[in-house]
Amino acid sequence: MYYYKLFGLTVKSEFEIPEAVAIDALDTPDVLIESGMPPKEDFDAAQSGVIDRLEKDVCWFNLAKYGMFYVENGNHVIIHSYGDEMTDLQRNSYLTGSTMGLVMFQRGIIPIHSGAVAKDGKTVLVVGDSGSGKSTNTVRLREKGCLFVSDDMSPVSFVDGKVMISPAFPQQKLCRDAALRQGYQLEDLIYIDEDRDKYAIRLQDGYETEDTELSMILELEATDTEEFSITEVRGLEKIKLIYRNIYRGCVWNVIGMQEEVQRHVLELAQKVPMYKCMRPNKGFYTEQITDWVLQHM
Repeated sequence: MYYYKLFGLTVKSEFEIPEAVAIDALDTPDVLIESGMPPKEDFDAAQSGVIDRLEKDVCWFNLAKYGMFYVENGNHVIIHSYGDEMTDLQRNSYLTGSTMGLVMFQRGIIPIHSGAVAKDGKTVLVVGDSGSGKSTNTVRLREKGCLFVSDDMSPVSFVDGKVMISPAFPQQKLCRDAALRQGYQLEDLIYIDEDRDKYAIRLQDGYETEDTELSMILELEATDTEEFSITEVRGLEKIKLIYRNIYRGCVWNVIGMQEEVQRHVLELAQKVPMYKCMRPNKGFYTEQITDWVLQHM
């Protein structure tokens, strides 16, 4: 068995997850991950064409070409592979993405779809639609001295009145154009996504291993205008910003959001400054954005 820290949770896994941070063996991990057969009724449903089940204690999704990913009670993951179609890299990608997202939903943890970096114990989340520049800007912030925290999903927790972010795992994804623009040699990276032509940078250093306090959320949006601006988000707009950037937020639309989670959304909106960056589609604004972030963290 292998033991890791993922998104602030201790994990015991039947198979290796090389992108995760290894830890010493422990008897009672937060999450057990194993290969095997899900309960018969769920497996039969998947074979009949059902693509997912989303409930408070049982969630799963089925990928007909690859396999079935089953999550129960926020502490147990079963992955059933259909033959050799799914590689270890693909399995781990779905595990560390959507599957761990389901684990967090069941545990009442808010996962924010974001890139995140930290400096001096403070973390900033960079959110926005695909193509808005999340990864490009977090890579540049890392190059400017910040520690990497997460690439796609950042779990929010509340400790002693503070809003905290747990690190994901030290791997960052970039599309081909962004990787080349940042000066990376593609042959030195891991090709991970045939559909969206993405590459992974597996970090050897420069990443955060402990929970850090959330100091700011910056939402990026590319527009057709020629004006660049960064403005503070206030009032109810902060709550809207949180909801539209929850990772796989549609899951909570189906299973319902726990009352405690709703309180945490309000607490997050009250305690953490949030900003909106509007940048033109044409041109590169990475330096302006990252310099602003470093000044305001």
